[in-house]
Amino acid sequence: MDPRVGTIGWTFFMASVKVMCFVPTEPRARLPTSVIRAALGQVDKTSFAQVQMAVFVLFLYFTFQRSEFPCPKTYGGLDAAKHCLVRHMQPWEGGTRWAVGTTKADPKAERLSGDAGPGREWIVIGEVEDELFDMRGWLALFYQFFPKGPRDPDGPFFVAEDLVRPLIYDRAVRNFRTFITGCCDDPSVYALHSVRVEGWNTCSHAVS
Repeated sequence: MDPRVGTIGWTFFMASVKVMCFVPTEPRARLPTSVIRAALGQVDKTSFAQVQMAVFVLFLYFTFQRSEFPCPKTYGGLDAAKHCLVRHMQPWEGGTRWAVGTTKADPKAERLSGDAGPGREWIVIGEVEDELFDMRGWLALFYQFFPKGPRDPDGPFFVAEDLVRPLIYDRAVRNFRTFITGCCDDPSVYALHSVRVEGWNTCSHAVS
């Protein structure tokens, strides 16, 4: 009980109002897995933008991360404490693991274990029998677009089509809607958050 105003559960109450997470301008409708499957099946594997979007979408689908982790808002806004750099993805036991960072819902990384370094936590994406949803296959295609040799570990993992600048949110949304065009009635009702919602719902329904 808080001694000043006598409110039971004060700490829990304050945690619930610490940050506003809802963004009214971003579509929240979930993107059905059937649409994701259809979009993955029609990817032009000679197009860097489409192959990268396949990796991007599967990342959001399997980890439930917000779009602010994979991509900044502006080209100059890349933040090593917040965004996904090359060093934040590693092969791991047949799959991959990603060192996620702070988000608007957890700006001080209070919910993260720190096992991937200060303010970072590893999230594993394991092997998948379904070829379309297997991150490893899409990553192999993704890396073929880059020059031979290691990438800069401190560079952005997801990049613009110049392969240097970070993939920014606005461009990612446009590429995403191109990615699902022809697989749903109206791509404009979906945004990147739609993938996260579907991934979470699919997982929670599977494991109760």
